[in-house]
Amino acid sequence: MLTICKSIQNRQPLDCTAECWKKQRNQRLADAFGSSKDLEENKQQIQFEYYPEDSIEFAQKNEKFAQKVESQLTDVVLHKSSRSFLNLTSSKRAFLTRYVYEHFKLDMCTYGSKLAVKSSSNTTNGKAVTDVFWKEGCRVPEILVSEVIKLIEKGFMSSNHEATRNKIFEASLVITGVPKGSGLDEIKRLLNAF
Repeated sequence: MLTICKSIQNRQPLDCTAECWKKQRNQRLADAFGSSKDLEENKQQIQFEYYPEDSIEFAQKNEKFAQKVESQLTDVVLHKSSRSFLNLTSSKRAFLTRYVYEHFKLDMCTYGSKLAVKSSSNTTNGKAVTDVFWKEGCRVPEILVSEVIKLIEKGFMSSNHEATRNKIFEASLVITGVPKGSGLDEIKRLLNAF
C-alpha cells in the first residue's frame, strides 16, 4: 500500500492498485460522512456527482442491480478491461448508459436482438448484449448513486422529487449550420442526426 511505499526513503512509490484505490476512497467517504459535522468539515474533499432524479429512483428500486453495475464499472476502470451485460430491460440499459457515458466516462456497444445473431466467433442465441469498454480518460466517480441513496436515507442529503418536478426548466440550444429559410420538416431531419 502507499504507506509502505512512502516509508522507504529513496524509493519511487509503487502504483496504486485497485485494492489500494478502493481503500483510499472508502476512507475519504468515511471521513466525510461519519456525521453531519464531519460532512460539513470534509465536503471539499469529495467531488459530488449530479445524479438525475430518475437515476436515483431507479437505483432505489433496483438496489442490487445498481450496486452490481457500480462494482463492475469500477473494475473496468481500475483493471482496464471490459464487461458484458446480457438481456437488459430498457430501464436497466438507460441506467447503465447514463452511468457509462456521464459518470464513468467509459465506452459501450449494444448488439444482438431477440433474433439469433451468429458470427464466426460469437453466438448470442437471441440475446441482446451490451459490452462496456475501458477508454483513456475514464474514471470512477468520487461518490456513486448507491452512496447518494444511503446519504438520503441517513438524512445528510435530500431528494426533492416532487418539488423539482413542478418547476419549469428553461434552456437554449443553438444549432449552427442550418440554412436560412429552412422549414420545420427540414430542421427536424437535420436534428435527427444531432
